[in-house]
Amino acid sequence: MKIRLGAGKLNMSETSGFTGGFLVGDGGVEFDSICTDSKEAGPGVLFVAIRGERTDGYDYIPQAAKAGCRCVIAERTDSSMPGGITALIVPDSQRALLDIAHGYRGRVNCLRVGITGSVGKTTTKEYISAVLAERFVTHKTAGNYNSLIGMPLTLIETPADTEVSVLEMAMSAPGEIEQMSLLAKPDMAVITNIGTSHLEMLGSRENILKAKFEILAGLKESGTLILNGDEPLMLGYSPKPRNTLYVALKNGRADYFAHNIRRCGDFTEFDLTENNNNKTVRDIRIPALGNHNVYAALFAWAAGSVMGLGEEEIERGLLKFRGAEMRQMIYEICGITVIEDCYNASPESMRAAVDVLCSLGERGGRRVALLGDMLELGKNTEMYHRSTGAYATECGVDILFTLGSLARFIAAGAQSAGMNDENIFVNIDENTYPATAAELAGVLSEGDILLVKASRAIRAERVIDCLRDILLNRSN
Repeated sequence: MKIRLGAGKLNMSETSGFTGGFLVGDGGVEFDSICTDSKEAGPGVLFVAIRGERTDGYDYIPQAAKAGCRCVIAERTDSSMPGGITALIVPDSQRALLDIAHGYRGRVNCLRVGITGSVGKTTTKEYISAVLAERFVTHKTAGNYNSLIGMPLTLIETPADTEVSVLEMAMSAPGEIEQMSLLAKPDMAVITNIGTSHLEMLGSRENILKAKFEILAGLKESGTLILNGDEPLMLGYSPKPRNTLYVALKNGRADYFAHNIRRCGDFTEFDLTENNNNKTVRDIRIPALGNHNVYAALFAWAAGSVMGLGEEEIERGLLKFRGAEMRQMIYEICGITVIEDCYNASPESMRAAVDVLCSLGERGGRRVALLGDMLELGKNTEMYHRSTGAYATECGVDILFTLGSLARFIAAGAQSAGMNDENIFVNIDENTYPATAAELAGVLSEGDILLVKASRAIRAERVIDCLRDILLNRSN
């Protein structure tokens, strides 16, 4: 990870003041960028040597120095430290990154929106950013910079003229969202939903709920919390801030209620009732398919309304939404429509993706799904995979390919729900991308629609790369 400081350079003395670390060398050394990967180090870059599970960033300081880096943050110093390097020695390099972000954020006077949830964080971030950019100079989390390392870097790279910063907050352990929220001090917090991601670690959806609500730790007293009003766990959570709003597709009493949802080509249209304002807005349009996109658009509508945007501004912003890479990207390869949704997968997002596939299938082509392993689901892993397969069958998926050892249970679920054995192809080894692509190429015909979705570790997009090569060679 590497970012450029958004509001001017820092020197090592200032950085020492932020972190309380022990400075060895020239405190006047300045930097305008920060990286955590020695391959991205160079002149004017501060290299933060973080100790990971498999590697220790300290071991790569000589490599950073050879590239021209003159300043580092590390947890120790010894004879291997290159000469001419200014080192800031701290007990915990990752904590130091948080401290730098805390000290540096004062240079940017902006409103901050924090977003968390089991699924839909990135899509919601993109919708909210698109809407708020209609009125404000807006900065948002780039890519997957949503961790305890990435989120502080996002704060540090925020340009000085930013008026609203939209921050995505993910987690890999309890307490992380609390740390990020206390750092960001958001004026608005959004929790998209409570799903099954991280069940293996947290044990129950109730514990996932508690982890997501850690975002309240830093929410300003006057801040607004926006929740999914179709999630009973959220409705029952207490205490909540006075300024709490709900969006929903099922709960007609929510502050922002979407109804009459319909597909219009590659767009989705819906009507919106604002119960808190006693009015209905008709024919809102978004350039994406699926109810999960409607939820994200509702969060953006609510955020825009709270920040004073008018209906026309919000609707313009919604139409400017563009999905992030590997998240429901829809395109054609040799007459076959591909839905590339390979960034990650959970039971909830699998169902949403299958819904999109089956809605596109109304065009007349066969609905083909390549579904891979879903990870970190705990003791009910098999059940969640089986239910995904059953859902695919019930929704009308015509042909099912599975990829990975766990995904064989998706195939079993589809079979139990009535899918013909001849239409189910199981590949237990997730690393055989060319073989899986060859199987797909042997089945697919022009006009078919192919969904590819799996957890990030499966790297299912590689199947698409291999499939593209096969189809293009075949067409030539």
